[in-house]
Amino acid sequence: MKVLKDLAANLNNQVWLVTSKEVSELETTYGKIPVLNLAGKKGAELSTSNNLKLELPDISNTKQLLKAKEVEISSNLNLAGRINDEEPYRLPYIHDYEDDNKYQINMEMNKMRESVQEAIKNNQILEDFEVEFRDHGDKFELDLQHKVYSNMRLIPAMVLQKGAHDFVLSVGNMDIEEKIHKVLRTAGHHAIIVKEEESIFGKFAKYFQYPEEFDFKSGSMWRLYASYRLDNHEKAIRFLESMIESSSWEILKESLDFWFEKLMAEQQGGNKHGYDTLIQIGNKTGFN
Repeated sequence: MKVLKDLAANLNNQVWLVTSKEVSELETTYGKIPVLNLAGKKGAELSTSNNLKLELPDISNTKQLLKAKEVEISSNLNLAGRINDEEPYRLPYIHDYEDDNKYQINMEMNKMRESVQEAIKNNQILEDFEVEFRDHGDKFELDLQHKVYSNMRLIPAMVLQKGAHDFVLSVGNMDIEEKIHKVLRTAGHHAIIVKEEESIFGKFAKYFQYPEEFDFKSGSMWRLYASYRLDNHEKAIRFLESMIESSSWEILKESLDFWFEKLMAEQQGGNKHGYDTLIQIGNKTGFN
């Protein structure tokens, strides 16, 4: 909390906290930090007190067209599910099931998935949507979501479009945050994953586990976008604190370049977790 407050206190910084939680929950926890920008629901919901004002894309007309198509297809298949129209960039279709009808509902929902995918494919207006099918244990979900706006990449992409930035860094420890890392890396900026080293048992279990599409903890995509990796949050916090303590942008930039160069060299040399090469920003003093 303190490091966020200190970073946001410098009006030259833009500090964003982007999560899947609702903005109301974020405001309860972080609302007293001035100039901190809050984005909930993976970026689909913004706090009204944000310092940087962004205008989120409006796709309500496209959603209504897609919703009508969902209703039409489900009616043709005699499905009795429900549509959740609460989020701006997602349109989930949900159908509950019991043990005795799970197989039948599963077949019908897969038929609907195929029909919706075909409708999206044949309609240029809907081409920016994709379909994901999920089993939640007591209900199936056919999640129709915008390919860009429904995930974490929306906010960093919009912030980068606002103008030039001397330095941009993302820090995260969850798989859904890889979307943020991808946006920043594509634009030539930095991204840090904070995650402990996987245990020997975990590596063994992973060998026999089919990696889910977005399960970066078990799949190879976990290391796809972030440029660096730290093994615990304490090191990440100390790194951010060191940035705050830097006396000038010139010293900070020199130290950052040195830190990232050392960390990249170490990771390429065999240590892919960044456990030892941590450089004190400002005076380049190493710490563990």
